[in-house]
Amino acid sequence: MIAAAGFLAATLLSLLIIPAVNRRAERLARRRVEALFPLSITELTAEKDHLRAEFAVLQRRLERRSEEAFAVKQQSMEELGRRAVRIESLETELKARDERIAELERDLADTRQRLATAEESVEGTQSSLAGTRDTLAALNTAHAKTLDELASTRGELSVTATRAASRSRTSRPAWRPRPLAPTNSSAP
Repeated sequence: MIAAAGFLAATLLSLLIIPAVNRRAERLARRRVEALFPLSITELTAEKDHLRAEFAVLQRRLERRSEEAFAVKQQSMEELGRRAVRIESLETELKARDERIAELERDLADTRQRLATAEESVEGTQSSLAGTRDTLAALNTAHAKTLDELASTRGELSVTATRAASRSRTSRPAWRPRPLAPTNSSAP
């Protein structure tokens, strides 16, 4: 019986305390729900503005990233453009050099051909010159002999003239005039 009286007392006591605990639980639940859902228009507007601001910040971050990506892309495109221009100028230079090399090779081939022709001409001229030198040497030898013979002949002539002069001085009297030969101017 004591146990039944204790049970009844505990039940009555719990009936008194349960409504207070229930009210407290309802208040807490209501606050949680009110915190999740704003009640006033200003709170709704503030919540919308807050969401718009977060979206704007997020959008601006994306815009900055895209601007940075576009800037990097633009720089790389500019660099590619510069490289393309440089490549084109180098190709043009290379073509000009190739043309110049081809022209110089043609000139070199022409010059080599002219050189070969000139060498052949020089060889012909040298052989002709060698023949002419041999002829000139023979002529010089003959000329020297002739001069020697002429000198010896002049020496002999002067000796002979000296002898003849000395003979004629001894055998002839001094100078005599020559008789004049008759002229045939009166002949018919």
